[in-house]
Amino acid sequence: AREVFRLNDLPRALNLFKAVRSYKKELSRQRFSGFYLRFLLYSDWADEKTVVDRIRFLKEKIAINRNYVDLRQELAYCHLQQARLNWKKAIDQFREAYEMNPRLSKAEKGLERAEEFAETMKEVVAEIVKTGQSE
Repeated sequence: AREVFRLNDLPRALNLFKAVRSYKKELSRQRFSGFYLRFLLYSDWADEKTVVDRIRFLKEKIAINRNYVDLRQELAYCHLQQARLNWKKAIDQFREAYEMNPRLSKAEKGLERAEEFAETMKEVVAEIVKTGQSE
């Protein structure tokens, strides 16, 4: 970009400078995304990719120093979130099976039990998060 600027090709130099700026922003976003994902996880907006990215980030930090107790606690929470998201997928499959064949008692019973457990899991995770934030 500097060389193109020196050659007085201003429109092209501007485009190259913008591309470099965008590239640096993206690198910075990727580098710090692990820090920001933490706040997203404590909402219902977390999706599977968000949780997996946060787990990867936490594992990398723990590998650097195995004594990061708070990161281990957060990693445990992330695994609970991952389990909750997978459980939701199972509920969706039970629901689809039941809708396809309402006489299939296994699907109906599975859906009922899975929904009950999902509610319990949601309460447990909320309690853990609440307890962890007050300490």
